Amino acid sequence: MDSSKVVYHEILTVSKDFSVYTKLGAKDTLNLKKQENIKEIYSPLHQGDEKLYKDFTKGKLYIDFSKENTIIEDSLNIIPWKLENEYKEILGYKAQKATAEFRKNVWTVWFTKDLPYFDGPWKLNSLPGLILEANSMEGHLAYKIVKIANISPSLLEKEKTELKDKLNKKKAISAQENAVLEKKKRSEIIAYLRVRQDQVQQSVPVDQKDEKAAGMKLFNKKMEDEKKIKSKNKKLVIESFE
Repeated sequence: MDSSKVVYHEILTVSKDFSVYTKLGAKDTLNLKKQENIKEIYSPLHQGDEKLYKDFTKGKLYIDFSKENTIIEDSLNIIPWKLENEYKEILGYKAQKATAEFRKNVWTVWFTKDLPYFDGPWKLNSLPGLILEANSMEGHLAYKIVKIANISPSLLEKEKTELKDKLNKKKAISAQENAVLEKKKRSEIIAYLRVRQDQVQQSVPVDQKDEKAAGMKLFNKKMEDEKKIKSKNKKLVIESFE
């Protein structure tokens, strides 16, 4: 991965019928240290830690943010993968290439039949083996499993119980309802930033306005650039950048 990217560490805990995808903090790859504030910077539309549950027996996907009183409920998508006749080794496993269009991105992934789980990082799934690496065509999203370990079945049972409790306590909303809420929040954020920019511009003396405008242009470009960086039972450690 590009060393200038912000790398996220995530955990995928997976079995044949259920999995949990937990987003951890982020790490500055240049300074090699965890940056707790990165999560808030790149999650302006939601509050709290994010967990993504896949229930393969029910064909359901749930997304939970710990500080919100709603939980997003969606159907698991069957992704129309095209298997390619290309192979490489990842973590000692023979991995095969596959491509597909999913959620407005063209994905290239590498999966292994040696780990027979129809799952992968984020919302990616439905291949005849675990997805070990995934990249979007634009390069804005990338996932790479860096460690695999066996876990106790009781850990996943605990996660199932936790999900059941959340569904009892929180209001379930559809992906479509969540999209409407996110659109509203996004509009509110943009309106707020525009007001703040106008306030800053008006507070600058006339002889400094050109200099300030140039500064704001650089600031806006930086913000746009940062938006583009947003990345038996098994426990997998994943590095990603977004």
